Amino acid sequence: RSIYLVPLRHRREELLRLRWVKDATVTRVWPNRMRVHIVEREPVAYVQLPGEEDMPLIDTDGNILPRETQAALDLPILTGVTRQMDDQQRRTRAQRLAKLMRDTGELSAKISEVDAADPDNLKVVQDAGGKAVTLVVGNRHFKRRLEKFRQNAAEMLRREPEKTLFDLRQDNSIFQRGEHAVRAEGNGPGE
Repeated sequence: RSIYLVPLRHRREELLRLRWVKDATVTRVWPNRMRVHIVEREPVAYVQLPGEEDMPLIDTDGNILPRETQAALDLPILTGVTRQMDDQQRRTRAQRLAKLMRDTGELSAKISEVDAADPDNLKVVQDAGGKAVTLVVGNRHFKRRLEKFRQNAAEMLRREPEKTLFDLRQDNSIFQRGEHAVRAEGNGPGE
């Protein structure tokens, strides 16, 4: 079959229908070849969806991706996302998580879960002194806030070992909260 007769646009559209393909280009290389370039979607987290046992993956565009392998990836779990959300809502939450992980650098290794139900008030679950704690980090200054907690965690956990919820949104303070007592405070979203 002649390479001239291959419908390039149709081939590209077929590739873009595959869930793991973010972008694709198909070009003719004369005299008798074709070049296909694929950009794969890169997952940023496992996503825990309400009512589902399996945990698929999610990319920064908010696309829910099936797990193609059972190999464990070193990714956090994202909660606060549903299949019923529109693409923009999922994208906002996934991008906020990606920013958190990128901005926190080496501190991101301790993050096991991120609750993005309210994308302006992210909640991070991480290990501190052998127990899981929830840190309310807002929507900015992630590294500074997690570093502040890291520097003070041992003393706070020694004084009140039953506390597991800490609000880090105020720059000069860390508030220990009851388990369900976090609400938006401060001058604006995430603060």
